[in-house]
Amino acid sequence: METEKKEYKKSLSEIKEAMISIVSVLNKHGKGELIFGLDHSGRVHKQDINEKTLRDISQAIANNIEPKIYPKIEKQGSIVRIGFSGRETPYFAYGRAYIRVSDEDRQMSAKELENFILNKNKDKLRWDNQACEDAVLEDIDEETVNKFKNYVKQSQRLPFLNEDKYELLNKLGLIIQKKLTNAAVLLFGKDTQKYFYNSTIRCASFKNELKEEFIDMKDIQGNLFECLEKTILFIKTHIKLSAKIQGLYRKEKWEIPIEALREAVINALIHRNYFDQSFTYIKIYDDSIVISNPGELDKSLKIEDLFKEHESKQRNPLLAKIFYFCGFIDSWGRGINN
Repeated sequence: METEKKEYKKSLSEIKEAMISIVSVLNKHGKGELIFGLDHSGRVHKQDINEKTLRDISQAIANNIEPKIYPKIEKQGSIVRIGFSGRETPYFAYGRAYIRVSDEDRQMSAKELENFILNKNKDKLRWDNQACEDAVLEDIDEETVNKFKNYVKQSQRLPFLNEDKYELLNKLGLIIQKKLTNAAVLLFGKDTQKYFYNSTIRCASFKNELKEEFIDMKDIQGNLFECLEKTILFIKTHIKLSAKIQGLYRKEKWEIPIEALREAVINALIHRNYFDQSFTYIKIYDDSIVISNPGELDKSLKIEDLFKEHESKQRNPLLAKIFYFCGFIDSWGRGINN
C-alpha cells in the first residue's frame, strides 16, 4: 500500500514521475522507498529487468535529482526496489522542488520554497546563538551573574549554581566554540552597548499623542537585567499611583498593574529582532502606554491568536531560557489576556 513514504510505479515508462516522487518524499520525510513494477493497489506488473535497467534507473537519479543522493537499488523478481535517504533538503527534480502531500507529489510554490529554506536554517539565522567575536570573559559583569543566581535560587528552576562564571555560562548554552554568544553579552555584559548599541531602550513621556511636548525623555542602557529594572522605574515615575485608607492601612494601586507592564517589557526585550538596528521604544501618554520593538510576528501566528492560548514562538530562545530560569516568564503561550 502506498503511503507518504512509499510510492509505486507500474513500469519504467514512469521514470520521470518516479524522480519527482523521490524528491517529494525526501523533502517531507528525509527517506523513503519507491518500487517499480507495482500499480497503485500493489498488484505486480511483470516487466523485463536486467543490469541495464538498474543502470538506467541509477543514471536517471544521478542526472535529474539535486543535491546528489546515493540510493540502494535492488532487483527482486519482476520488481525494482529503491531505498533512498538524504539530509540536504530541499531536493529538486528537473530543477523544481516538490513536497509529499498524502500519497501525491505537489510542486512547491516560490513562497513555500522560501519558507522551507528559512525553516531549515532557522537556528543558523538566529541572532542570540551567534558568537560575539570581540567579546571576552572579562566583559561579563560578576554582579549581574550573582543577581541571576539569586533569582534562580528563588525560582528553583535550575539545579546548578555553584560553577564559576565560565562554567555557568557554558552550561547555560551561552558559550559556543569557546566564545561568548551575543546572548551572553546582552544578558550579562558590563558595557553591552559597546557591542549592541541597538539594545538601548528609548523612553519618553508625552503630554499628548501628537508628541509635540516631552515631559521626560531618557535613553536606558546596560545589560538586559539592568535595562528591565531601569525601564520599569521610568514607567513608575510617569504613571499614577492612587491610594486609599482601609482601616489602619494605606492601600496603594497603580493605574496599570506593574506586573502586566513588566511582562510586556520583558516580551519586548526577549522577542525583538536584534539584527535590526532600530531601538525598543516606550512611549507614555496620558491615557496609554505604547511599547514597540523591531520584528515581525511569527508567520505561523495571526494577531487574533495573541488573545488566546497559543504555541510560544521564540525569536531568541537563549534569552527566553534565562528569563524563564529567573522566574520572570513561564514557558506557556497563554495569550495577552493573561
